[in-house]
Amino acid sequence: KVLANRLSKVIDNVVSKEQSAFISGRQILDGLLSLVRAYLQSSRASILINGSPTSEFSIKRGLQQVDPLSLLLFILVMEGLHGVMSNTVNSGLIRDIKLGSSDITLSHLFYADDVVITFEWNSGDLDNVIWVLHVFHLASGLKINIHKSNIYDIGVSNEEVSSMASRTGCAAGSFPFTYLGLSIG
Repeated sequence: KVLANRLSKVIDNVVSKEQSAFISGRQILDGLLSLVRAYLQSSRASILINGSPTSEFSIKRGLQQVDPLSLLLFILVMEGLHGVMSNTVNSGLIRDIKLGSSDITLSHLFYADDVVITFEWNSGDLDNVIWVLHVFHLASGLKINIHKSNIYDIGVSNEEVSSMASRTGCAAGSFPFTYLGLSIG
C-alpha cells in the first residue's frame, strides 16, 4: 500500500494522456492483468533504467488483483501497447479514423482490460494490427481472448466482414451492440 501511494504521485507524469481511466484527476475522454504473470513464468527479472538493464534479481512473490499496486502495473504494461500502436499509426502502417468533420482521429482506446482498435478497412492495416498484437503478446505475455473479440464494420459488405473475421479468428459483430453498458450504433 505504501508503494502504491508513493507511485500514485508520479504515475500521471509517466502514463500518456490517452490512457487516463484510472489516473486520479483525469477522465477517460482525456485521452495488467499482469506484468507479474510474465515475471512469474521465470524466476528472475531485471528492470530497465534509462535504457540500461539492472542486474537480475529473484522474484519472491507476485501480486493479487486486489493489491493496489497491480492496477498501476497493468496501466504501465498497457502504456507499452499504446506506444506501439501510436508508433505504428505515426509511421503510416495503420491508418486511424477521422471522427466526423473534426480534426480528431482515433486509432485505439483502452479501458481497464478492454481494447478498441479502429482503422481504415483494408487487408494491409488488418495485417499490421495483427502484427502489433502479436508483438505485444510476445513482450508482455498478454494475449487477446479471441472468443470475446469482434470485428465491426461501417459501410462494408458482409462478405468482406466475414473474410476479415475468419483471418483473425474473431466473430463478425453487428450493430447495434453494447460496450461498457452503452449501446453503440
